Amino acid sequence: MIADEPGEEEVWAAAGSEPRFRSDAGEWGDGDFGVGDEGLHDETTAMGALVDVPVVDDDEEFAAQVAARRAPARRTRTRPPRARGRAAAASQYPTIDDETDASRGGANSRVTPTRDDLPARLITGAVLAAVALLAFVIGRAGTAVLVTVIVAAAAFELFEGFRRAGFQPATLLGLLGSLSLVGIAYNHGERAFPLVSAVVVGFTLFWYLAKVVHARPMVNAAVTIFGFAYIGILGGFAGLLLVFPDGVGMIAGLALCAVSYDVAGYFVGSRMGHRPLMPDVSPNKTIEGLAGGMAASVFMGFLIGVVGLHPWNTLGHALLLGVVVAVFAPLGDLVESMLKRDLGLKDFGTLLPGHGGVLDRFDAMLLCLPAVYYLVVALGIT
Repeated sequence: MIADEPGEEEVWAAAGSEPRFRSDAGEWGDGDFGVGDEGLHDETTAMGALVDVPVVDDDEEFAAQVAARRAPARRTRTRPPRARGRAAAASQYPTIDDETDASRGGANSRVTPTRDDLPARLITGAVLAAVALLAFVIGRAGTAVLVTVIVAAAAFELFEGFRRAGFQPATLLGLLGSLSLVGIAYNHGERAFPLVSAVVVGFTLFWYLAKVVHARPMVNAAVTIFGFAYIGILGGFAGLLLVFPDGVGMIAGLALCAVSYDVAGYFVGSRMGHRPLMPDVSPNKTIEGLAGGMAASVFMGFLIGVVGLHPWNTLGHALLLGVVVAVFAPLGDLVESMLKRDLGLKDFGTLLPGHGGVLDRFDAMLLCLPAVYYLVVALGIT
């Protein structure tokens, strides 16, 4: 027996007969809970956009890779003083190498179209215009089918982009909800939105509750519902426009103004753009391209009013259409660029040569659809 070790009776005597309390919450240490600074938050399950990673500018990275490949083949050329001055001035606004896919630039881009890319853009645009014209000629049913296909393709690209970024969304539920909302809205009007939204939200939660996919329910359910809201709900307003007898003309006018914004913004930005619009969101969009695209949208609204495209045959209504599209088309374009940059994606798809994916092509129209619908309601157009 060790003499210095206190006996059991001495320990209890030292403790006293009255309970002891800590009066100050600050006296509690991490050791009292058995955790350190990292114990209250588990980072091991972080995924996708939740992981703290250094932000990498994919444009600069791509340009560096291309420069590295071309370095052995380049020859040193002596430029005259004036040429050097022009190069120094141009370096203030760097552009992407000419091998970069021009779909990265989009509307308002200061990326100059290449010889190989421009024909692809024009051919793809002509095919899309022909398909849209055929659907408009068929009528509201044909237009509803076309819009449903576009919404379904855009939704699939978005959910596939989420998956590539590390998320595990309930793609099937988000896709079915997005493509069904257009048709249900076309047949039942505004009542379709709360019905389909409730079904998608409920079944998405059940999806992860039943562990159909073994993934974090909070993050992935939120991603699924967001994807449905962004593509399905916004795209579903096309179905609401088609409820009106002149719904085809409403969508045709919207599409003409949006395409005018996109085309003019692209060519003005690629040839005259120098001042970046939002470099942290889309480095290649310029203020000049934005101004050119907005002006083209308003001018197309004026032409629609002059020609008398029904129901935009009133010049005032047609000009308002051009203004609304001029405001919301750039926002839709920038929102899609923001999502791509956050997910670390160049494009959401490659289905449309020279344009990227379906979502890359029709992103500007998503926010325009609800805006034009409520413009129609406010003006009393039927």
